[in-house]
Amino acid sequence: MLQSLRLGPAQVDPSRVLPPVLLPLVHAAQRGSDLVAEIESISRHFQFDSFMYGVAVSPRPDNESCVYAFTTMPMEWVGRYDQMAYVEIDPRVSGTWDTTAPLLWDQTTTRGKSARIYAFLDDALAHGIGSVFASHCTMKLASASWLCSAQPRQSSLDSRQQQIARDLGEMVVFAHYFHDLFMKGLWRRECRQRRLD
Repeated sequence: MLQSLRLGPAQVDPSRVLPPVLLPLVHAAQRGSDLVAEIESISRHFQFDSFMYGVAVSPRPDNESCVYAFTTMPMEWVGRYDQMAYVEIDPRVSGTWDTTAPLLWDQTTTRGKSARIYAFLDDALAHGIGSVFASHCTMKLASASWLCSAQPRQSSLDSRQQQIARDLGEMVVFAHYFHDLFMKGLWRRECRQRRLD
């Protein structure tokens, strides 16, 4: 079950080295501002259309797991994803849950594996997810971030592959930095709930 989480203010260690593209996100996080506009800007910088991050409280996420999520995708897709239990077959999840190596996934890489995956791919494409750059943020938790593109084929375009290779370091740093922000927000929420119980 997906749980949405709005992030609050987060202090950033000034000794951290970050790419300039992330500085507006850092400043927004420090102010406690809504991060959606900054995340959308970073996604566009990397030539992707949307962003999603999720962390599960179980080692391998399934539809019964509590999964905390942040996304710039429309809530219609989030509801559909949860209703259809896509977490159990999503190639973005299965391709990243047990490795920290980044994944470039598109509509051609997983077609034909099963009827459910085929249906997921069609539904994702209809909602603007044709291809994805995915990064598992830590082996301690089932957590990952996805930069999504409406383009159904990324890996077959040589110039696109070169651009992704050029931006790979910044994209991975972005994924890890967002993970840190998210976990700080999640920790604050859990602490508040425990105090109220």
